[in-house]
Amino acid sequence: MANSDRIPIPAPSCEIEVRLYGESGTLAARVSNPRSVLVRSPFRQMTAKAWIELYHEDLDIPLDFGRKVEVFLDRILVFRGQVSHIRLDSVEAPLTILAKREPPRLFPHSITAVYENQSITDVLTDVLNRTPVPHLAYSVETESHRDIERLGFVNAGLFDVVSLLAILDQNALWDISWDSVLRYRSSTVVPDHRVRFDPDLMTLRLWRTDDDIKNAFVLHGGAIPPSGAEFRTTFRCPDSIRLFGLRAKHLYVRAITSEADAELLENAILPLVTQPATQRALDMAGFFFARAGDVVRFDHPPFPVVDSLCRQVVEMVEYDYRHGRVMTRLHFQAGARLALFKQAAMQLAVAEESTHPVGPFQLDRSGLDSAAPLDTAL
Repeated sequence: MANSDRIPIPAPSCEIEVRLYGESGTLAARVSNPRSVLVRSPFRQMTAKAWIELYHEDLDIPLDFGRKVEVFLDRILVFRGQVSHIRLDSVEAPLTILAKREPPRLFPHSITAVYENQSITDVLTDVLNRTPVPHLAYSVETESHRDIERLGFVNAGLFDVVSLLAILDQNALWDISWDSVLRYRSSTVVPDHRVRFDPDLMTLRLWRTDDDIKNAFVLHGGAIPPSGAEFRTTFRCPDSIRLFGLRAKHLYVRAITSEADAELLENAILPLVTQPATQRALDMAGFFFARAGDVVRFDHPPFPVVDSLCRQVVEMVEYDYRHGRVMTRLHFQAGARLALFKQAAMQLAVAEESTHPVGPFQLDRSGLDSAAPLDTAL
């Protein structure tokens, strides 16, 4: 392909290449120095996206939905996904591609099992070994010494189960590599990166908010055997209530049916969500390779602030390539943005025949067989 209207990459900079694949999975095209690329790669099971703007001369590239797309910076893979949107524009960017990687769609597995008196590591290993084709490889780097009393799952999504186990394991870290390997490790793992703040190349932004504080919880668990009654318990933080007022939250975690496991959940949640959360983002000129889920340590943070600033978990990595230059942005995990609250109502083990409420509301089926007509104008 000709490169007549491409902007030359100024030195020093990194190489960028977009690879597009055909229907059979074979390489169909390589594009160096595209018009722009924005990669957003979050951790855990969240969707990764890449917006890729190409030039007019690239319109002949064979494209279709579901085709594999890869992005490399300095020959390092920073994105792999499938084409989800294709846009043509006669004025702005001639061709724009949005590619996504959605782990729940790649691994739509569900778990139905009951675990009693086992370590969290043993439960996690069994859950991951149950996944059918396509297999999700895994690497459990640190073993948990915490035991669960009883967890029951009924058609629970694979990643919902892993998320719950990680929370019960004192907020253990987990992520999925581009090669579909699930990495699970302790939250106290040795940092993957050490960064010395350089004010000429970096900008660190911090802002604190009390918007997401929760300090009083009602936990709705599953059916307690053999009675079938719903397990329910409460826990709260008096100090937080005194400072910020009562901020209640109902949690629907149906896998939990015992006080011992509820206490594991309480010990993991309360330290994170009862105080103001600090949002943090680090902008870096140039390419800095990190994975979402990596731990970064700042040797010399720019602010004389709390120790927690020195050690951060990367929640999302962004690479923004424009006009021949790349900027890296690292978003760090904030306490109140706990994964448990991102999953609207983790109803992880309610059998379909249960007569107990399965969430904050139930569908009223009383009129489904009546003669009342449906209003199609709604």
